Amino acid sequence: MTAINLGAPLSWRNAEGCSLEMLKNLQGNILKGHGRSHVACVFIGFGDPRQARHLLRTLAERFVTSALSQLRSSDARRKGCATDGDFCHIALSLSGYEAINCQAPAGLDYMGRLRVGPDYAEHAAGTTEINDVPSEWEQAFRDPDNPIHALILAAAPDACSRGSLTRRLIDLVHDNGARVLHIQHGQQLRNRRGSAIEHFGYADSISQPLMLQEDIDALAGDYRRTLWEPAAPLNTVLVQDPWAPERVRSTCFGSYLVFRKLEQNVRSFKEREFELADNLGLHGDDRERAGALVMGRFKDGTPVTLSSRAWSDRHDADKINDFDYEQDYAGTRCPRHAHIRKMNPRDGRMDRLVRRGIPYEDKMRLLPPDETPLAGNTRDFQRRVAPLLPERDVGLLFMAYNSSLETQFRRFQHEWGNDPFKPRGQPGIDPIIGSLDPDMIRAPVNRLARNTSYPGMPQDIFLQWNSNAAVALNCEFSGHVTMKGGEYFFSPSLPFLTDLIE
Repeated sequence: MTAINLGAPLSWRNAEGCSLEMLKNLQGNILKGHGRSHVACVFIGFGDPRQARHLLRTLAERFVTSALSQLRSSDARRKGCATDGDFCHIALSLSGYEAINCQAPAGLDYMGRLRVGPDYAEHAAGTTEINDVPSEWEQAFRDPDNPIHALILAAAPDACSRGSLTRRLIDLVHDNGARVLHIQHGQQLRNRRGSAIEHFGYADSISQPLMLQEDIDALAGDYRRTLWEPAAPLNTVLVQDPWAPERVRSTCFGSYLVFRKLEQNVRSFKEREFELADNLGLHGDDRERAGALVMGRFKDGTPVTLSSRAWSDRHDADKINDFDYEQDYAGTRCPRHAHIRKMNPRDGRMDRLVRRGIPYEDKMRLLPPDETPLAGNTRDFQRRVAPLLPERDVGLLFMAYNSSLETQFRRFQHEWGNDPFKPRGQPGIDPIIGSLDPDMIRAPVNRLARNTSYPGMPQDIFLQWNSNAAVALNCEFSGHVTMKGGEYFFSPSLPFLTDLIE
């Protein structure tokens, strides 16, 4: 059979031999998002190892969706031959592997020890390597007496179907002596155009690595690509499953999964956005640029490095993801600390992340993200609009697949998001997900003046877009996203799960 080429994308419709077997053995959601709008993240703890193995085998046989089944189902839906059905995916933590008496994959062992190793108590009281503060996490994510062993990702097209699927999964968990430690619901948010957005109101998941040739070909009809190539090899996410049955191991792959619950303080973010617009002297429609300078894109996805205003439905919107920063080295258009620039410098120097996140609302918002009333200035905003915006209980369930937690996610968060000196020069921390060492003196949130206690700061924004002669404004923008808990997992191959012996 033809060997699997992990160094290139894969055409799943033309897959045969080893490649076809790989798609049958791989769990869905890794190479392509599952596409359902409602999810339930069911975190469980195992009991007896034999019962835990039986549970995992039953889940794999009855519920888990393979990559091939997902792709075929999605294809049938696009052709009008089917509708979305239930979807299920399972991932094991370091302690989960240990609970079934199995050695964890090496990369999970490295990162997972930061959470459940002998120094866990110290981390729970202090900080982790990536500046998380576990003492501030929700109880389900920081209880050393009830560690999370597995994540069951249940997805469905609507809330009713999600509820039915979740109840069946919970019954199965309890029947096999395991415990449900926490259930976290998520639901896709969309603006009036149907684009996926997050709670600050910005288009999300635009720049994703594409590992299936069919997706790459489909994109070619929508976007001209001269500066940025979205294609990515399979080894962006896939690693061989070390404990899959030997007879099929060559076609068995899995992926490292990061889960992080990120709470968004929408009110403070929008207040700071208005303050920034005031201090940049922006008026009218130009005030929208303040948020774009922080994110790197306008709400509709227009890159601020290419335009001082949102393109909306203009013909040149086909360039929405075809850009780099070579002509904007100084950051006169897109600040060097802008979120998408920090996390994706587009210079080929960084492994990419495959994101599969979804927003959550633990309490329903009074105003949807794309229905925030207009306000003329900060004072007007604070009086009429701010009280309607949430300060807590909404955010993003960040999920990302990696072939290496150390060289992808850890570098993504620790060496890029949190490091004020990277990627080039001294751009400051990422204004959205960046966090400094809590032992350092924290700068006040929502203050224009920058506390100089931090090396490598401030976060500079030029007072005039695309002008090297313009004065740079020393602008602090951070603290609006809070980590509420998370875990590292490995999503094993289906043969590993179905071959477990009690």
